[in-house]
Amino acid sequence: MDFYQILGVSQTAHIADIKRAYRRLAILYHPDKNPDPNAVEVFKKINEAYHVLGDASSRAAYDLRNAEGWANVLQQTPPARHRDPRYRPDPKRKSQGQEMYEMMAGYVRYAKYILQVGFLFCMILVADYGLPSREYKETVTQAYFHRGHSRRGETYRDGIMLRTSSGKEVLINLTEAHAFQPGDSLIRKTTALFHIPVKIMNRKGYAVRTLVTIYGYYVFAPLILLVLTTLGLFYMKGVVQQFNLGVVTAFVIILNLFFLFIHTLW
Repeated sequence: MDFYQILGVSQTAHIADIKRAYRRLAILYHPDKNPDPNAVEVFKKINEAYHVLGDASSRAAYDLRNAEGWANVLQQTPPARHRDPRYRPDPKRKSQGQEMYEMMAGYVRYAKYILQVGFLFCMILVADYGLPSREYKETVTQAYFHRGHSRRGETYRDGIMLRTSSGKEVLINLTEAHAFQPGDSLIRKTTALFHIPVKIMNRKGYAVRTLVTIYGYYVFAPLILLVLTTLGLFYMKGVVQQFNLGVVTAFVIILNLFFLFIHTLW
């Protein structure tokens, strides 16, 4: 008998959602208001389900018993015998696995918030890249070798830094240096929202699209974030799965923010 199915809520439902579902079903199947002979039995199941799911401790224990694989593990693994034969285990003491699961269940809603923020961040990047780009006609004033470290001493990709007449700097691959020399005119295209370079073109029509930006060499970061958030929000609904995905997503969001503004750190 699945208590979540009886109340019509998901396994990750908030306690407020469980209470609302219980009140609605209790009114609908109360014997005084429902003449159906089966209403009494249904009303008992509804009360039993709420009695378990309405309390955080009993709900965590119920979820733990129903977790995949736990039943087989507990049946196949005999309890370790204590050295003292007079020792009696405390029935109220929770196992380490149960304590861990209760901790995850208490923080899983924050993990869901992180997944939602990460998915929204991906949509903003899609909008930034998809909107019509801005175009600037400039002149290369300086081209010099960039050794691959910022002023903070962190290591980045080696390349050629182009400084334009507007004071902007664009890092390109070493193999593209022949197409951009000091004094050459170029067209610099940037995204609509964050003004990130996505393409530069010289007067002969030679274009460089794969720049050292989040839309170029580091495009893997937003792609990983999109996969994680999509799995967490639309496919994996378990407490443990969503909690772990939320933690990983938080670090990937920080990585994406770093790559988003990396072109300002040169």
